[in-house]
Formats: sequence, structure tokens, C-alpha cells
Amino acid sequence: MHRLYFQNLPFNVARSAFRDAVEKFVVNMYGEGVDAPKPIIDMEIPERPTSEKKHVGFGVIEFMDEKTVEMFIARLKTEPMMFGSEAVAFSRERPPNLQASSSRQSTNVASASTSRTEPTSSKDRRSQSSKSTTTQTSNNHSNVRTLNRPVMNLNRVKHPQFEKREVRLPNIKYLRKLHHRLSIIGQHLRLETLEFGVLRNWNFSVEYSRPLIEETGYFIFEDDEKSLRISMGGTHQDSAQPSVAIAIQTVNYVALGTDAGKPYMFLALAQNPHFELGDISRPTTGVGKFDVRRSRNRLSALDERHERVAPYTSRWIKLTFHEDGIAPTAEMCQMAGLGEPAIDPPLSFSKLDMYSAHNIAVVQKWFQSGSLSFEVAFQIEALFRNGALVPTELLAIKPIVEKLAKESNETASDALRTFRSEIQGAGARKTFNDFENKNVVDEFNAHVRKSVESLPLQRIGMSKASFMCYHVKITPTAVHLNGPLEEQSNRVIRRYPGYETHFIRVAFTDEADGRARFEYEVDTMAFTQKRVGQFLKNAIRLCDREYELLGYSQSGFRENACFFVSPFEWDNEIINGDYIRYSLGNFDKVINCPARYGARMSQAFSATSQSIVLKESEIQAHP
Repeated sequence: MHRLYFQNLPFNVARSAFRDAVEKFVVNMYGEGVDAPKPIIDMEIPERPTSEKKHVGFGVIEFMDEKTVEMFIARLKTEPMMFGSEAVAFSRERPPNLQASSSRQSTNVASASTSRTEPTSSKDRRSQSSKSTTTQTSNNHSNVRTLNRPVMNLNRVKHPQFEKREVRLPNIKYLRKLHHRLSIIGQHLRLETLEFGVLRNWNFSVEYSRPLIEETGYFIFEDDEKSLRISMGGTHQDSAQPSVAIAIQTVNYVALGTDAGKPYMFLALAQNPHFELGDISRPTTGVGKFDVRRSRNRLSALDERHERVAPYTSRWIKLTFHEDGIAPTAEMCQMAGLGEPAIDPPLSFSKLDMYSAHNIAVVQKWFQSGSLSFEVAFQIEALFRNGALVPTELLAIKPIVEKLAKESNETASDALRTFRSEIQGAGARKTFNDFENKNVVDEFNAHVRKSVESLPLQRIGMSKASFMCYHVKITPTAVHLNGPLEEQSNRVIRRYPGYETHFIRVAFTDEADGRARFEYEVDTMAFTQKRVGQFLKNAIRLCDREYELLGYSQSGFRENACFFVSPFEWDNEIINGDYIRYSLGNFDKVINCPARYGARMSQAFSATSQSIVLKESEIQAHP
């Protein structure tokens, strides 16, 4: 073997990169088509290489014959080997730094081997010394080659092993702060009464009251600082434990005060809370992670009495605390993330029974009797179901609406729709607290005068590919109505012009207008099958019509939305959901596969533009 020593190799150049450069240099030296010999490269690598220092910068290259070495040196004179701005130096003589490194390694290996040798007699030591002296010269070159050869590193970079740090001591200030927080909001506050109602002009009308004297009730700040919980029951006699879960970000207003000498908390929410049912006597395994999974069921209301008013009165809550217990303070509210509460606001409390069974029945009879057109009746039902107006307020404006509907159904429906947008929603100009029953008539009259001057929605120019669609949103606790909104049509709806109001778009969402989220501790699957299933299997009653499931598009299916249809007569035939689906085509081959059947059916309900119909005389043939 013939050797060629190199030095001044940049430390950040990997050994593999240098080897590839040398091999490529030799191949170019011999030319293409010639089997060029592969050199052997020995390079010392430190014990802990880094990205900045991968080696010591020098080593040796071994070639099979002398001719290759001469050709290599001759080519270097015209084409030096460069890495960046630095050139690698090559020479036949061993550099001084390589000799020092080799002798240092030989000394280390010799001392290590001597220390590992067992003690022997002086005669044996003299014999071993003479043998090592005779063989040291002959094996000098082989030892240098063995010592300089690095250990194979498949990752190219041998990252240093970081030393384990000592475990840090706990932050005393943080622990004290956490302990202080838990000592304040970690308590269960005993409740005396839970009340839901309606707020009008700083007057809270109690529509549902549940005493919690015999049935134990507590108000709890959840540890995750994101929710509040009102728990009830859960005794040995009755293991059922209903509760109300309130997300803190949905709380718009908090008030603390006293009513008849008893402390209370008043909450105004942006959306309905979650009603849940737990069971303290459920079987457990002893593993908390598995025991809490689906330990509670989702509810639409707390009980049958609450079910009647839950869709309309769940956003205003009054909690009366037990006089022998602890009442919430401003510090608790701020620490839980509720913000600064109002102390002793000008709130008055009464029981007006706005949502009594009689008032609800009278209002429902009004918009379900069929005396009004569907466009007008839908807006009245939207005001009722969305909670924009209470039943007594709707009955107060009834004469004005009926008089306006006799003159023009379009004017009446537009006035009701715009009035609802003014008193409800994020951009509402008025709030529930701006007027009470006695002057709602004046407010509506003033709005009607402005609405008559504006252009009705139906008179505004609209594309022929669109239609005015009525929307229904079904949440776990309520049914909300919206529209009509312009929406792109499909071939099913275009088949029946003039009957667009018999098709509605129904969406199943959570209280926050989003898709129902998975909750580890709540069995949402069972509730979804019950809540959503009752509308899909049965019909939805709107005004004087009943809408049944028709179909869905692929985009609507991803949004949990579908089309419902109300039966109507067309060309002496009753058009309903079964008739329309049967007329779309023959699906016998995919009827047993729900995914394929739904995909084929959804093509008919996908939004499309209307095709152009040409007469035969309008078609010209061009050669």
C-alpha cells in the first residue's frame, strides 16, 4: 500500500463527503469507462464530534500502486481539492501533527493494555519486554492504521450525550398561588334555589324554579377554569344527579346581590348551557380514567316541567345560595375568569308566567292555524322560537301584523324579518332590555313605517340559478329559524317552480353554531341518536306544514345539514320525499350500501346552475 497524507481539511466537512470527493477525483483522473481503484481513507474522529468539528482535519489516504499516487499529485497541481475557500494540502511525508497524534494513541493503547495485564514475575516481565521491543518496529505501520480508523457512524454525526440535569425544586410561589386559588374557588357552594327566566327592562321574570333544600344542590367552579357547574341531587335514595354546565366564555353578565336577605348570583349567557345527567351509583372499576368516560348523559332539559320553557329561558339564570353556606364573592368571579361582577344592580324579580302553557298554546295556534301565508307565519314562529319576543309581546303586535298581512304578505314578512334582526343577533340595534311589554307595540309600529319605505327582499334582483331558502337550526335544547336566504338551487327544486317554500334546509349543530364536539365524560352518541333521530325519522312542524326528510348533498352532509320537504300537489300527484327519491333514478344496485346510495342520491341535491334550453331552430351546423 502507498500512502498520501493530507491536512488542513475543514472541520465541518463530513468524512463521507471527503471520501466521495476523493473517489470522484480519482475517477475523473482515470477517465470514464476505466475501473478506477478505490482509495482507503483513515481519519481520526474525536470522541464527541459536533456539527462544527466532525474530525481533527488530517489523515492518510492509501492507494494500491505508486502510479496512482503520482497521477493524483500531478492532477492536484492543476486542480486543487477545494472545500469552500480552503484547499486541502497533500504530501508524501508524514505531517508532524499526525505523528504526534499517532504516538499519543500508541502510548494510550500501550498503557491501557499494561493496566489490564495481570501481575507477573520480573523474569516474565523482562521476557515480554524483549518480545514487545522486537515486534514494535514491524507492527508500527499497522498500529497507526488501526488507531486512526474511526468507528462506523451510520448517522454521520455523533451527537453528544447530554448530562441529566438535576430535578428542579418546585416553585414555591406558584404552589402557594395554586393553593390559594383552590382554597377560594375549590369549594362547593350550597344552593337553595335554581331559577330560569326572561329579562325585560331589568325585571327578571321567573319561568322555572327548582328548590334545592331537600334535594341538595351545589354551585362549583370547575378546576380547569373554563366552566361552571350547577349540580343537583345525587343521594342514596335517588342516585340520579342532573347538572347544568356553563362555559365561562359564554357568560356575558354577572351580578351579585341580596334578594329578601338571601345572597344571589345572576348570570346572562350568550347561548343555552349544557344539561347533563349523571349517576353516582354507577359501577366503577377503580381506575379514574375509565370510570369518568361517558359517565354523564346529555339532556335537552332538566325535567318535564323545564322542557316546556328550556328553549326560551335558559340564557338567564338566578342562583340563590343557602344562608348557612358560603356565597360567591367578587374575588371568586375574577379568579374563575368571569370578570368584574356588578354588585347590587337594579334588578327586580317577579313571576309573570310569560311562557305559561296557555300563552304558548295561544301563540302556536296563531301561526299554525293557516290563516296567515307561510311567509308571514314563518317570521312569527321565528320570533317565538328564537326567543326574540315572548308570547305576551307577540300577542300584543298581533292586530298590527294581521292588518299588514291583508294589505301585502311581502310587506308583512319583510317587516317581521327585519324587526327580528334588529332585536336579535350580534349586530342587533336593540337588546332584550331596551323595551318591555307596554311599548313593544310602539317600537314595532315605528319599524313598520321604516320598512314600508324600503325595497322588499323579493323585489331585489336575484339570479335564476338561486332561490330563497328557509333555514332551520336544531340544537340540543332548541329549534331556531332563519331566513329566507338566497341559496344556489339544484335540479330537484328547479323541477317544481313556485313551490320553493316547501323545501327547507335543516342543520344539526351545537349550541355555539358549530358541529357537536366529542366530550370524554359525556355520552354524546346516545343523545345524538335520540335528539337527531326523532327529527330524521319523524317530521318537523313549521307553521301549518309538516316537513319530512328528503336528502342531502355531499357538502351539506359534511356540515350536518340536509333538505326537508313538505308534501304538495303537482300535476294531480302528491309530491313527498318518497316520490322525489323514486323519481331520481334506479338505485337497486346500491340500496344495500348506505355510503354508495347516499353518494348517488346527493348528486341531485348538489348546487348547480340551470342549463340553457335551445330550440331545434336555434341550432346551426357548421362544417
